[in-house]
Amino acid sequence: MTLDISHLTHTYGKKVALSDFNWRFENGFYGVLGPNGAGKTTLMKLISDSIRRQAGSILCNGTDIAILGRLFRGKLGYMPQEQGLYLEMSAFAFLSYIAGLKGIDRRQIRQAVDCSLSAVDLQDHAGVKLAAFSGGMRQRIMLAQALLGNPSVLLLDEPTAGLDPYERVRVRRHIQSVSKQCIVIWSTHIVSDLEADADYVLLINHGKRVEGGELADVLERNGVKSLEDAYLNLIVRNTQDGRS
Repeated sequence: MTLDISHLTHTYGKKVALSDFNWRFENGFYGVLGPNGAGKTTLMKLISDSIRRQAGSILCNGTDIAILGRLFRGKLGYMPQEQGLYLEMSAFAFLSYIAGLKGIDRRQIRQAVDCSLSAVDLQDHAGVKLAAFSGGMRQRIMLAQALLGNPSVLLLDEPTAGLDPYERVRVRRHIQSVSKQCIVIWSTHIVSDLEADADYVLLINHGKRVEGGELADVLERNGVKSLEDAYLNLIVRNTQDGRS
């Protein structure tokens, strides 16, 4: 699976959210790191085809995702920042509903839901209504719906927000394991979410990519030993350059 993004640009009125973004994604764990308002969520929404593209192309295995339409969305798992939950449903009912929307064969829905619940350690809460879930549990059920059907492209926008330290580590390790068979794009402003597990990192600020590549290469190019130092150096420098 390949995902080729070329000259992707998006504005909201006069505000440029994403400017001439280019990258090729193949199977692996990609961390997209940047401060709030850097353009990370806009990038995720464009890849998921949730908002109309204004300029640039997104090709999945050489074909524009707009042409692929439902075929691409069927390969996609997306966990947005906003929790679109039906609180009156049980966890099992909600995931079964999402599985149906994704086009998963009805005969395979139970197994797919059970696998997703187990992946986020909620298998013992399958019959519990989402209204009774804590904030962290609701975040995990959003991750579970993204994992349904073993997607080829998995988009995760701030997936560990609201999780305790144990849950964050467990989620990272699971995502790292599935990234061997799919493209994982994990958007965050939390450096520690990526440093231990990401294969590649992309740093963006003011809608532009300021650095990107394998983690070890990014550290070497910037003469630092940690992703945190690279992030601080690049983002602070880019912000100062933008003001000058």
